[in-house]
Amino acid sequence: MSEKEVCPIMHLFEFIGKKWVLLIIKSISDGCMCFSDIEKTLNGINPRILSNRLKELEDYGFVLSHIKENTKNKTIYCLTEK
Repeated sequence: MSEKEVCPIMHLFEFIGKKWVLLIIKSISDGCMCFSDIEKTLNGINPRILSNRLKELEDYGFVLSHIKENTKNKTIYCLTEK
């Protein structure tokens, strides 16, 4: 086994070091935001990259998403306590 497979902390640091991850976390740190608002705060991010990073942040447990009531497919992203 390689060291990366053994050490989950190393894997986490590699993820956090990916482009845009910390900026996404920072953008939603003051409160929940919808995708388009996050995209506006991160001038120049590709929507596909933003979508992928938000999914990865959900997988790691840093972000929760839910669909806002009374809207069509408006997903809201919030940081977890983690």
